[in-house]
Amino acid sequence: MKAPSLDEKRLRQAVEARPGPDWVARFRETNLERFLEAGFPHVRQEDWKYTSLAPLADFSDDWLAGTAEAPGETAERRAATLAREVLGEFDAHSVVFVDGRLDADSLPDALPEGVSLEPLLKTGLPPQSAAGASADAMTALNGALLTDGLRLSLDDTAVLDRPLYLVFVVTGEASAVASPRIVIEAGAHARATIVEHYAGEADARRFTNVVTDIVQHEASRIEHFRLQRQPAQSFQVSRLHAALAARARLDCHSLDLGGRLVRHDTMVRLTDREAAVSLNGIYVTGGDQHVDNHTRIDHEAPDTVSTEDYRGVLKDRSRAVFNGKVIVHAGADGTDAAQSNRNLLLSDKAEIDTKPELEIYADDVKCSHGATVGQLDETALFYLRSRGIDTESARHLLIFAFLRELLGRTGTPALARRMERMLVGGLPEFDELESLL
Repeated sequence: MKAPSLDEKRLRQAVEARPGPDWVARFRETNLERFLEAGFPHVRQEDWKYTSLAPLADFSDDWLAGTAEAPGETAERRAATLAREVLGEFDAHSVVFVDGRLDADSLPDALPEGVSLEPLLKTGLPPQSAAGASADAMTALNGALLTDGLRLSLDDTAVLDRPLYLVFVVTGEASAVASPRIVIEAGAHARATIVEHYAGEADARRFTNVVTDIVQHEASRIEHFRLQRQPAQSFQVSRLHAALAARARLDCHSLDLGGRLVRHDTMVRLTDREAAVSLNGIYVTGGDQHVDNHTRIDHEAPDTVSTEDYRGVLKDRSRAVFNGKVIVHAGADGTDAAQSNRNLLLSDKAEIDTKPELEIYADDVKCSHGATVGQLDETALFYLRSRGIDTESARHLLIFAFLRELLGRTGTPALARRMERMLVGGLPEFDELESLL
């Protein structure tokens, strides 16, 4: 199979056409060379074995040739309406991105003391990945085609009083790639909740390539949500890079309901004692959707803790991939790592490729990993039917209970409730469960 590729001339033209100050131009050029050296990911690479980006490369002439200018007034109005629908009455500090570009008018007027929020392209500070030199080709492509971004900084002991809710809207107005980058730095003992919510107009055929970098200092606490319901013909590749210092904690929750092809990588480094991370993910796929979750957690210090629990429900001809790697480095004694991936296949044509991995180079550790693939429990179905519940409703109750358990692990009940509503609203077969919420 021929490896997919991008036309270098068109790619260079797309990079050069993007506006911004001189330091941004230099940053883009550096990342362009890194991407060209690494090459477009392909299925002969182990990390991309089950996810082909050929469909994305096939329409690259469109998204590379698309305009790099801000969306037109009509598109902005439609996007603003969609963003309001996404936010609803949710109490948060909200920021809106339209086709990867920051809507400066949406920036909050006031934030708590010690919290700053700045447009990335105006800071004069190139974003530095928490993954360091190991940043991959798609991170480099994000840097080469950087559209816009945001930098959130929290001073020591600062607390963000409400969630920071970032709404990323794609329109059908133009086909250029959206490449936003989010940079978060939390000082010692700082606290914040951040939401990234991806949505779009139904007819949008967009490529979104987003990178989020999180650096947490001693005893800081971040809860991060990624809610994705992209249009049916859109593509999304996203990366979350995080580095945690001593006693810092990061809790990540992801929900994937949309998109034609979605790939998300979460890479976390626990760099000092008692750092802890938890990753919880839900994906529900149908039609010919493809959703791929790759995680890597590096335990680099003693007494660090990680937990992962990803659950999927697959229908029709859809496909999902889970690859979770935990590496316990030499000297990281006392590591406690648990990893789980559970899947329900509701069609004999649906497919899941799951690969939990452990690499242990230290003694005195407690590590576990496992994966299951199955169908609904017939005994449980029989029990519900014996209580007067019809077969379809019983199936839906069991599926919803299987997923809902993860939502109870969030530290923000209002966001758990929102994710429940997204599950019900995004899945017509769950309509009758509305009375349970």
